[in-house]
Amino acid sequence: MNNPILVTGSHRSGTTWVGKVIESSAQAVYLTEPLRYTNSMQKIYFNDLNAKIWFPAIKYLPANLYTKSFNKILNNGFNFYDLNFSTYRGIKDSIKVLRDVNFNNKRRLLKDPIALFSADWLYENYHTQNIVLIRSPLAFISSLKKNNWHHNFNDFLVQRELMKNELKPFSSKIEKYSVEKHSVIDQGILLANIFNQQILSLKIKYPDWHFIELEKLQKEPFKEFEAIFKYLNMTFSTKTKEYILQTTSSNNITDRSDDNVHVLERNSAELVNVYKSRLTHQEIEKISKETNDGYQKLLNAIN
Repeated sequence: MNNPILVTGSHRSGTTWVGKVIESSAQAVYLTEPLRYTNSMQKIYFNDLNAKIWFPAIKYLPANLYTKSFNKILNNGFNFYDLNFSTYRGIKDSIKVLRDVNFNNKRRLLKDPIALFSADWLYENYHTQNIVLIRSPLAFISSLKKNNWHHNFNDFLVQRELMKNELKPFSSKIEKYSVEKHSVIDQGILLANIFNQQILSLKIKYPDWHFIELEKLQKEPFKEFEAIFKYLNMTFSTKTKEYILQTTSSNNITDRSDDNVHVLERNSAELVNVYKSRLTHQEIEKISKETNDGYQKLLNAIN
């Protein structure tokens, strides 16, 4: 089996960690966030012509550009005229493309939470094996708060077909949040409900994909990663087990500094409860009250 792999879910849901664990097996090449429009690789991947929005739903966008680009990313590789040698950054990216795509026969591993609303399109068009991560709203929103990450809800609003379909239950709130300023907590609540509803819809439509709670991975990493590797039909090697131990050990730090967004070596068992030190009691109550119904429906569906 040589199908491409997609690791997705909401942002801050552990997709980087899961992608890096899979990459550690040396059976796949890790390609980070091709749909993130701030990724410098966009100039090569999409000739900088892709939609400049977070969480694009490709099935509702002009498909020609994306099909042509993903054919190159996942199958054929890039030609000389696709590459960018005009800047130092472009040269580095071009070398990376040649190394990871053109001259690499390993399975393609797309680590991309921004692809959550395009996971079905990738599956239908490229037969990706999809791993979808779920994180508790409390942990997800505590991470947004720590990073002070706000979201531009206009990126949903401009996708009219997405708004008419998957996002219809949230349309009035999205419209409101696109013009009014709201706290990271309130934005996070809306995002958590949107993402969990989307993942539930994907679970119903594609029950054979691999859906996993980040908290389960953190508590029982060897058991849950072994299941992921079985799903991917990949060898769960000693090297990978050593990497899992390295990134989950109780000797690692639990929380991270504010300015270091991606720290993979953490005390994973303790990390499950780190939200308690990031959120106030009132915030925990508010988040739980406003996200619990959708989150529990999703957990019931995947367990």
